[in-house]
Amino acid sequence: MKISASPKVIAFRLSLSLCAVSLIFVAAMVYSYFNEKHQKIREAKNGAREEAVRAAKEIDAELQKLSKTAVAIADDLTSGKLPENQIQERLRLEMDQNPSISGLGAAYKPYAYPKDAQPGQKVPLYAPYYTRKGGKIEYQPVEKYYAYTQPQYEWYHKPIKEGASWIEPFFSNINPNLIAPFGTPFYRNDPATQKPVVAGVVTANYSLEELRNLIKSLTIGKTGYGFLLSHKGNFIYHPIERLVESKTNILERAKNVLKDELLLETSQKALAGESVVMDDRSAVTGQSTWLFFEPIPSTGWALGVVFIKDEIFTNTDSLRHKLIWIALGSISTLFFLSIIVFRAYEGRFWSLWFVSITTSGLLGGGVGLIWYLSFIERPDKTTEHTVIVSQPGLQSFLESRNKIDKQLKKTPATYIPTGIFIQSIEFQGANNVFITGYLWQKYTKGIHDDISRGFIFPESVTGTDFEPVEAYRYETDTQEVIGWYFETAIRQNFDYNRYPFDAKDVWLRIWHQDFYKNVILVPDVDSYKLMNPTSIPGVEKDFVLPGWHLESSFFHYRINSYNTYFGFPQAADAYQEVPELYFTIIAKRNFLTVFISNVMPSMVLACLLFVIQMIISEKHRVNEAMSFTAMEIVSTSGAFIFIVILDQINLRNSIAAGGIIYLEFFYFILYIIILWVTVNALILASGTKIALLDYQDNFIPKLLYWPFFLKVLLIVTLIAFY
Repeated sequence: MKISASPKVIAFRLSLSLCAVSLIFVAAMVYSYFNEKHQKIREAKNGAREEAVRAAKEIDAELQKLSKTAVAIADDLTSGKLPENQIQERLRLEMDQNPSISGLGAAYKPYAYPKDAQPGQKVPLYAPYYTRKGGKIEYQPVEKYYAYTQPQYEWYHKPIKEGASWIEPFFSNINPNLIAPFGTPFYRNDPATQKPVVAGVVTANYSLEELRNLIKSLTIGKTGYGFLLSHKGNFIYHPIERLVESKTNILERAKNVLKDELLLETSQKALAGESVVMDDRSAVTGQSTWLFFEPIPSTGWALGVVFIKDEIFTNTDSLRHKLIWIALGSISTLFFLSIIVFRAYEGRFWSLWFVSITTSGLLGGGVGLIWYLSFIERPDKTTEHTVIVSQPGLQSFLESRNKIDKQLKKTPATYIPTGIFIQSIEFQGANNVFITGYLWQKYTKGIHDDISRGFIFPESVTGTDFEPVEAYRYETDTQEVIGWYFETAIRQNFDYNRYPFDAKDVWLRIWHQDFYKNVILVPDVDSYKLMNPTSIPGVEKDFVLPGWHLESSFFHYRINSYNTYFGFPQAADAYQEVPELYFTIIAKRNFLTVFISNVMPSMVLACLLFVIQMIISEKHRVNEAMSFTAMEIVSTSGAFIFIVILDQINLRNSIAAGGIIYLEFFYFILYIIILWVTVNALILASGTKIALLDYQDNFIPKLLYWPFFLKVLLIVTLIAFY
């Protein structure tokens, strides 16, 4: 005979099964979350490392070609295969055949150049040398410029003492550019001893322009960059040119300037020939980075590649959604677990109340988690636009834009450093913001002579009465700096859907007034002490913006395209893919103010409705002290609805936003709850028998009050924030 399971057993088994299913779902989502996060990190890290390794191998291969060319010439001179009087022809031929060589020459020891090569002449010093200038090959005998045998000229003495070797890059007296020479000695038999002795040095200089182009071609994110170090640690290439021009040493810079022991240790390992990876976070820019070092074996140099880790998670929607699903799965798991732990399947009152309280807490926690995820969002880290917080990052971005301009056949861009200092912001209505401050630009003489002075805020809605006023101007031998004071109202589409958890991105879109000349404004990074967005660069220290908290400020670029030529005769692509400079301030609303003025009254009203719900029962109809009439119920509900309506109207008038905002859902839920309590009370007052309400004297509506309220709130929160 088959015995059916009791309802309690069925409820227990069902709760246990659903708890297990929910737990498996949570585990799967947790695994998916961390797997996706780690995969993005792994792919970005491996990609940056592969770029560094590839570039290091290419550089090493190119430098080996140059060294082989110099060695071949030296060997031919030593063996006699290359006659002394044909050395200039050979040097010129090799220069023609090897565009990567910027200079090639042979420097003889004093009186080592044979007299029969130039009959009747004594040759104390002879150093034929060819260099590449402006795409042309020029002959420049070194001995006419300086006595290269003096002790300070390492390019001559080191190969004689140590044999074939790379010389520390230096700025030449002949060529003002930085050169990277390779020297190798050539020999002649001593007539007295018949042993080979050094007769001179063949020197080949690699074109550092080729190295720069190779490093600039690295694919390392939007603002990642590469640099090159000599075997002594001096910068051979860096996006910040002054580090190269001043012969800055990374070891000294790490120790004395940056005071970064980790960078010092990592750099020492790199210069010792190791492949090294360093995790770092800049206090100046606030960026988390990876620094990859790869050795250049043939020279002892090291290639450094910096990847900005913050760029990995510019689109975090997928990860945020998975966190929300983990939270929902956890709520489900703990809900079914509470049924088991408190034995709610047995139907005891205290068990059901514990489950109701637990469920309400879980649902409230889910709402709070979604609020928290909204609070911690950093627009400067998650934006898909290019945020500029450092000079190397700026140079990397501009190099990538140069490539696109060449593809679009645009005229070469002109760059004008531009800075801004905001003194005040005032929100005027739902979509206007009034901004005052200073803006300055730096014009270089000889480069910006044909560029007019001035700028445009293309989104300004103020008239001619608010034209910028020149506040200061000063000049140096090479530069002209002009600063303007401005007051402008900008019309922007602020999003109030998440009110009061919203943030306002207040931006200034800046054009140069000669924008049709392909003028690109660049942030004047050097004019700010800190560019870390959270340090609020470019904003008045004692900034007053009641009801708001300034979270960050930063420069960034947006790539825009236009469907007009603005009346100028330009090529078809002249107004496509245009990088425009923006200065953005992120202001987050002060939630505490809104909570006290709007959220707290709603929560108090919800609590009062719960109290009314608790005192509504069939038994109270026979108790005069606790009795109620239909008219009293309707009057109380009407008063509550009137309060909610006035509060909602006041809210909409205060923010003047179109559409439904998040906080209004609180009022809609209260309307439903008021209706729920009213109908429940009227049914009981009328004596109508409904099983759901009659069970244990209106127990079920009381039990479900807070879970229902918070579940609906969680659902609307998901709709608004997901």
